[in-house]
Amino acid sequence: MSCCLRFFVLTSFVPELWSQFIEPGRVATLGNIGPSLVKELGPLLEEHSRTVRQLWNNVPFSSNIQNAITDADADALGSSSKEESYYFLRDVVLQDGITFDQNTNVSVTCANDTYAYLMGIVRQQQWALRILDSQGKLPSGILLGNRYWLGSYTECLKASATLNISHGQHRTLTTKYCAVQIPLGGTGGESPDQQTPGFMSMGLMIGMCVPRSCSQDDVTGLLDEAMSLLPMNTSSQISVSCRESPDLASDGRAIAAIVICSVIGFCILVGTVYDVCILQIASSVRSTEKRSAHSLPDEKTALLNKTSGGDLQKLEGPPKLGILAKCLVAFSVYTNGSKILSTAQAPGSLTCLNGIRFLSMSWVILGHTYAIMLIVSDNLIDYGTVIFKRWTFQAIVNGTFSVDSFFFLSGLLVAYITFKEMDKSKGRINWALFYFHRFWRLTPAYMLVMMVDICLLRYFGDGPIWPQQGLEVNFCKDSWWKNLLYINNFFSFYSGCMSWAWYLANDMQFYVISPLVLITLYRSKVAGTAVLMTLLTGSFITTGVISSVNKLPPTGNDLNQDFTKPNLYQDLYYEKPYCRIGPYLVGMTVGYILYRTGSKISFTKKVVVFGWILTFTCNLAVLYGLYGHFNTEPLTSDVSALYNTVSRTVWALGLAWLVIACSSGNGGVINSLLSWAPFQPLGRLTYCAYLIHPLVMLYFATGRDVVPHASDLNTIYYFLGHIVLSYGLAFLVSLAFEAPMIGLERVLLRGDRKRAEK
Repeated sequence: MSCCLRFFVLTSFVPELWSQFIEPGRVATLGNIGPSLVKELGPLLEEHSRTVRQLWNNVPFSSNIQNAITDADADALGSSSKEESYYFLRDVVLQDGITFDQNTNVSVTCANDTYAYLMGIVRQQQWALRILDSQGKLPSGILLGNRYWLGSYTECLKASATLNISHGQHRTLTTKYCAVQIPLGGTGGESPDQQTPGFMSMGLMIGMCVPRSCSQDDVTGLLDEAMSLLPMNTSSQISVSCRESPDLASDGRAIAAIVICSVIGFCILVGTVYDVCILQIASSVRSTEKRSAHSLPDEKTALLNKTSGGDLQKLEGPPKLGILAKCLVAFSVYTNGSKILSTAQAPGSLTCLNGIRFLSMSWVILGHTYAIMLIVSDNLIDYGTVIFKRWTFQAIVNGTFSVDSFFFLSGLLVAYITFKEMDKSKGRINWALFYFHRFWRLTPAYMLVMMVDICLLRYFGDGPIWPQQGLEVNFCKDSWWKNLLYINNFFSFYSGCMSWAWYLANDMQFYVISPLVLITLYRSKVAGTAVLMTLLTGSFITTGVISSVNKLPPTGNDLNQDFTKPNLYQDLYYEKPYCRIGPYLVGMTVGYILYRTGSKISFTKKVVVFGWILTFTCNLAVLYGLYGHFNTEPLTSDVSALYNTVSRTVWALGLAWLVIACSSGNGGVINSLLSWAPFQPLGRLTYCAYLIHPLVMLYFATGRDVVPHASDLNTIYYFLGHIVLSYGLAFLVSLAFEAPMIGLERVLLRGDRKRAEK
């Protein structure tokens, strides 16, 4: 074993300190506190003293390090020979009469630098003490779930020394940071390309500061041998990741992404300059001339103003632009920004949908904030145990219903808008444009954000738990096309690209089959209703069977599940369209009702009161009905199957009454809140906020030197910051990626649309 590793273990597991604070009988009870973290740590802590001493006495020591001791070092230590100097170093630094095996394979440079580091500690040199101080050590709060023993990343990178080789020759010793991942449970056996980022896996993460000359393979092999002596079966699963600065110049993916972003940025610059400096100024001049032409003449204007009737006609309306000019304006920040931020609402629009959209997105961000806070914190067990016992926290645990709100809104708008278009065209719709519009509306921004995520994000941050290879598995080499075709939800959640994009795949798949409902419902209310009920019944049966056969829990955030097994809830139920289509069908039904009635539905006061009471009762029951499952008696598999089958459709039915009541004038203060004017631009930014918010949150969680302490105050503070940053970046993404593509579609396909309407 390398000296660096010995010293790291020495400074991390100090038997004398542990023997003062940990009693074997007390440690034996830790298995009942939480999941696999404490269950694995219990026997480790209980046998720590015996194990550490066994480690000292059996781990081999590289012969290269012995040979690297020079006569000059022996003289400096007051010894008469290399052999005496070697044993002096052993006794002073490693203690306890350790025996050494000289067969360990360590590179010569690594051995020499490691030796220099240890000699620096013996001589109490500041640079060596800095390396020692930066090592990850046994922290406090382990029993609360602190599994991040990171040390000091910044201090490690700042350590350096100038070594005197011989006869005035010098060499600089620098260091690098390595993160050691020790799994506590799990299946193991995954290849490096299949593994999730270290911060997402349940296990210990220990920081090591090593000489830069030591390769990752050196550290990995030595750690495997060392860990085989511990009372944990992890030696075959241990992994080491040494932080190296990625080389941008040799990264073809990053260069291609920068070129694409530069081209888009150039188009934005040219389009904005053309719009502001030519069109807007020209429009202002025309407006001035128009007002002057219409002003009452006096003795001066009669002589100066000679505008004829033909000239007046030329001043009416905006200037006509060619195709190229219109394409440039499509990239204009001025025009697109004014459209995005506009609070004007068209007559007859369903204004309450904007509030539902924004609040649902806020709910998604809140749930993800709590999830990431629990994963990347130093008190996972303590905080997780406390919050799951609160009945108020059920709204966070069941925050996945926010996604069903989006499915409901999507189905409602597809039906409502399409039926109106079919009315204008007497039932004729260009279905090719119907599909192309949806694909073009979602895909460019989606793919460009994915491009930044895959190719560039890893260059934006740094830190002990920062994923150097990016957030995506193997740079999405094997999965990007699944996202492009919107079929990624039919593959494993953990091997996909932009895992949160499963929602987009479902939404697109619902959109693809929506004409089946739209055509039949437009032509025959009975036939359309039959199609809707058939799809809904089929979804209920499929969901119930899948949930019952696989004994799925009623939620994916179930602490009673076995975390060492694949997440069947996610793969078999949560992402699958045949299990999630219920809210979308309810939304289509509401869209049809609003279309047929013109949003003018009369209700008696009793019906309105009953509708609101029933809505609140059903939706609150869905949200808070699992409190007993978490705190008293878990639901049986049959009851869980029933909950999984109907809960999301029940939630959508509550939203159905909410929209119908607000649209028909029975929403009261709720409608006033949801129709608040600022929700209009925020609603437009929701799609880009959904795409970008996980990147914002993961960047914040992993791009820091220390992990946060989870608490309600910290979580709410981070949540508010995540909302502001996510929507701020969503505005930029919309300006750069989304709005220009929508503008190009209007320019290039306007003629085809007009012909389709005729």
